[in-house]
Amino acid sequence: MSGEFLGTGETVIFAASIPIAEEEKKLVAHFTLPRGVPKRINEFLSARYCALRSFESLGVGLQDLPAVEKDAPLWPAGFIGSLSHCDKMAVCVARKIGAGDILGIDVEEIMTPERSQTIGNSIASLEEQSLWTNSNKCLEMTRLFSAKEAFYKAIHPHCRCFIDFLEVQYKSLNTHEWQLTLASQKSELKALNGTYMGKTLYKNNFIISLLQTSKRETSIVPL
Repeated sequence: MSGEFLGTGETVIFAASIPIAEEEKKLVAHFTLPRGVPKRINEFLSARYCALRSFESLGVGLQDLPAVEKDAPLWPAGFIGSLSHCDKMAVCVARKIGAGDILGIDVEEIMTPERSQTIGNSIASLEEQSLWTNSNKCLEMTRLFSAKEAFYKAIHPHCRCFIDFLEVQYKSLNTHEWQLTLASQKSELKALNGTYMGKTLYKNNFIISLLQTSKRETSIVPL
């Protein structure tokens, strides 16, 4: 089978290339599928396959993963998870749920200079950009973008509201760790204000960002 575990322990991370093999598609072909073009279906199946493998590792036989709101999955009772995909890779993180758990993951292919230039000022403040120590702007821009996407995936189930990229302040701590600070005046977000710590994983030309707030341990497999 293709794909691999990037994190093991109480929190499990599984990633796979898109598209997955035909025999792997068959394992999730009975899942509730969205309507869409073949590209969208391949992304959906790859992400669900990652979820299947993640929950198998936790002792849960996943039979389906229906979407309840804007493609947000309905996770098995007692568990929490997060899915992400870009054009060429899908990833899932899953674990047992605990009080106050916040969990989000994102995967991005490292940006091209053209994309970095196009979206840079809409996702990163000038202050954030001034703190970058790495001369590779494309890498740093991708790390920031992915971290904020993981944050949104983690926070949205708790607030159900839009969060602009510039509402969250990003700071890289080192090549594998970062922090995000939310200081919003929105009524839906005030209870969630604070500083969140996250991790960056590297896989070939891809960046995977993980944000979780509980004290559960994840053993990151060196890449």
